[in-house]
Amino acid sequence: TPSPDNNFGNYQKAFKTGMKWHDLNADGVKDAEEPGLPGWTIYVDYNETGSHDIGEPSAVTDSGGMYTITGVAIGTWQVREVGQNDWFQSYPADPPYHTDTFTSGETERDNNFGNYQLASKSGTKFHDLNANGVWDALEPGLEGWTIYVDVDGSGTLTGGDLSDVTDVNGDYLIEGIMPGVEYTVREVLKADWFQSFPADPGYYTETFISGVEELDNDFGNYQKVLKSGYKWEDLNADGIWQQPEEPGLPGWTINVSDAAGAPVDSTVTGTGGYYEFLLKPGTYTFAEVLQTDWFQSWPESPGTITETLVSGTPSPDNNSGNYQKAFKTGMKWHDLN
Repeated sequence: TPSPDNNFGNYQKAFKTGMKWHDLNADGVKDAEEPGLPGWTIYVDYNETGSHDIGEPSAVTDSGGMYTITGVAIGTWQVREVGQNDWFQSYPADPPYHTDTFTSGETERDNNFGNYQLASKSGTKFHDLNANGVWDALEPGLEGWTIYVDVDGSGTLTGGDLSDVTDVNGDYLIEGIMPGVEYTVREVLKADWFQSFPADPGYYTETFISGVEELDNDFGNYQKVLKSGYKWEDLNADGIWQQPEEPGLPGWTINVSDAAGAPVDSTVTGTGGYYEFLLKPGTYTFAEVLQTDWFQSWPESPGTITETLVSGTPSPDNNSGNYQKAFKTGMKWHDLN
């Protein structure tokens, strides 16, 4: 009695290969310049718990981010990564794993994983004392200013934006910025302050890179300077204002020109001879328009005041004195007796 069909079946365990890469722009696509990530564990999640358990085959990515998992049982399994602190998975996205059916001796290839880190932004807010848009050596930082990443693109600080407040040195650090997205970085301007840096449009535009801190994104600001003084009648023509005897002179024109001699502003003295200008920091010359039959006693020749105005520092008591020549009358008589 023949006994046929006494057969034997054999199988080999399967393999799983792929790459773990640094997704610099967090778009879930492996771009040419994006490197592999070494030291990450990839595993076959037999029991689908979402964690790497004893007995589940795994491999650690090499210097180029490559991995090969050997000894995978035949069947359909999830393949996952073991996450690391401060990293986020961009690929595969939803669900965050690969599902593969392994057959005897098969190698499942190109099962890749992409990850990224959040980016950051830092810089300094400085007091631009001369309003030249350059952070000069002696210009201090400004504390208490809000710098923000305009996440919603509104041009104003809103609840969804990322921000920081400058410290005692004017430094700020904004963390938790999504890479691969173009944002503007702006300041919240305070009353009576003007921005000198960055220049128009007054903000930075950045596309952030995973794990990278964008440095030296500084902001410069200044305040206008109050320049004031009096025009007085110098009764004794000595160039010294003797108050209250010597009165102010209303109705006199005071002109301002810049360092190149170009006209900047003009005003007329008011009650008590007072005048004022509100000017951007810089070097200016102040000159009166001399009126007929009047002479200037102060300031001395050339009769103008040239001054460099510094942000936030008022410049009072810039006075000028004038006088008129006097008259003497009388009679010469023949004293007959």
